[in-house]
Amino acid sequence: MKKILFKSVSAFILLALLVSMSSVQASDKDEKQQSKTIVLAHNQPTEHPVHKSLTIFKKKLEKESKGQLKVKIYPNGQLGSEREAIEMTQTNAIQMTKVSAGALESFSPSYSLFNMPYLFESQENYRHVMREPKVQDAFFNSTKDNGFLGVTFYDAGVRNIYTKDKEIKNSDDLDGLKTRVQPGKTSVALIKSLGGTPTPMDYGEVYTALQSGVIDAAENNETSLTTNNHGEVAKNYHYTEHAIVPDILIMNKETYDELSTQQQKWLKDAAAYSTEKHEKLWDEEVKQAKKKAKNEMGVKFHQVDKSSFKDASKDLRQSFAENPKTKSDYELIEKEEKNMNKAKLIIDKLLLTLAGLALIVMVILSIYQVAARFIFNAPSTMSEEIVRFLLIWFALLSASYVFGVKKHIAILFVRELLPSKVQLVMEKIGDIVIILIALVLMIWGGYEVVHLTWNQIAPSTGMSMAAMYSALPVSGVFVIFYSIYNLLDKNELATVKEGEEGAAQHDNYCRFSTFYHILFLLVIWFADCISDYFKFHYYFAIDFTI
Repeated sequence: MKKILFKSVSAFILLALLVSMSSVQASDKDEKQQSKTIVLAHNQPTEHPVHKSLTIFKKKLEKESKGQLKVKIYPNGQLGSEREAIEMTQTNAIQMTKVSAGALESFSPSYSLFNMPYLFESQENYRHVMREPKVQDAFFNSTKDNGFLGVTFYDAGVRNIYTKDKEIKNSDDLDGLKTRVQPGKTSVALIKSLGGTPTPMDYGEVYTALQSGVIDAAENNETSLTTNNHGEVAKNYHYTEHAIVPDILIMNKETYDELSTQQQKWLKDAAAYSTEKHEKLWDEEVKQAKKKAKNEMGVKFHQVDKSSFKDASKDLRQSFAENPKTKSDYELIEKEEKNMNKAKLIIDKLLLTLAGLALIVMVILSIYQVAARFIFNAPSTMSEEIVRFLLIWFALLSASYVFGVKKHIAILFVRELLPSKVQLVMEKIGDIVIILIALVLMIWGGYEVVHLTWNQIAPSTGMSMAAMYSALPVSGVFVIFYSIYNLLDKNELATVKEGEEGAAQHDNYCRFSTFYHILFLLVIWFADCISDYFKFHYYFAIDFTI
């Protein structure tokens, strides 16, 4: 009986093990089936901002999908030219590629619109409009019948004209200049409309063509001077700012349709995240390229009479606006650009200008104070008092500006522990809390401080101390404006740099750290109203501004 029982139990255990092993094998098989590798090709080197941004996309997608979606990147044109990469994406030989919007105009007339001269008023307008879902849908979905669709865009800079030796001041100076353009009908029409003689040519041939005199000029962003060494043979760079042509990340439609709804969301979110990161990478790359071209290559940078180029290209712009194939997209872009909050742009410039002027005056007066005290032995108390007044205004106006353009420092380690939906709610709650803080502490509290110090007169200048402290309620108004703008801005995206431990420069979420400084500075101010003992509040104002 015992033997029978033992054999029965042994058989049961063996059966359980077999079932367990088969389940594990099935589970492994299912997991392997769920895991999908996306091949992504592009023609830029690994040090280029585009490759770095695509790497961010890869890491973000693999992290969010927990390995369900993996990306294999082939840079440097390893899998072929831009045109070949598009064709391979069409046939699903590869699943994704990054190409210039100009290369897509033969697949969709919509993309030819980016070669319209002065389509966007500024780079800021361009970035705002291109983030709009309506605009993205109009362009990205226009190539579905060709077997691929757009996923996101990457900033490829503002295109300007650079010449071998001739300096350009207006459109008349382009007359007769053989200017390299991208192969394409609209690219040729663009340079012709500006007054130049277009010469279609592959990008890799530009250096030699400039060097040998086959062409006199080319048009591209500042990075072309350094990454491809065009600055060695072209010594004048002119800010015509005639076009902004984005790079587009495209994907095979069949592959995209095979993804689940959740996988499509992961992919789109990762792409949008990489686009936001790319803007910072790109801006820094342009800054460094300009510095290198100027200091190491001897390139001179010139401003031009842009109105002459706009006038010269008026007919071409009108043809885009009236062409049935591009009219609706043009009107959409024009509408979204008009919808931009012009008030914010004006206030941004106002705050930056006022803070800049305050800083300039402070520097001049500080130099004067040093000279007066140590050279002429006649220290000036008046200039010291004026610097003190300006420092407070500079601190708060600068703080309002960096808050408005989202360049302040934020503490992130708590936020990173929260789900993305909770982070979004926290963002909106944060803006509401900031509005309340600004109303109560900055405007109402600032008014009380101004009222309290109204009759206190600065001994050297004879000015009321209220003139200095009125900066508090004034900056409070600006902070409330920015907070309301953020609440209503549907384009805000979470962009936190991955891999940082504790703190990072952060653009949208968790703005509370800014107000820790404000509260701390308020304490100093209120104390200063009571006693002159707290003269060291200058240092906190400087810390707050930084």
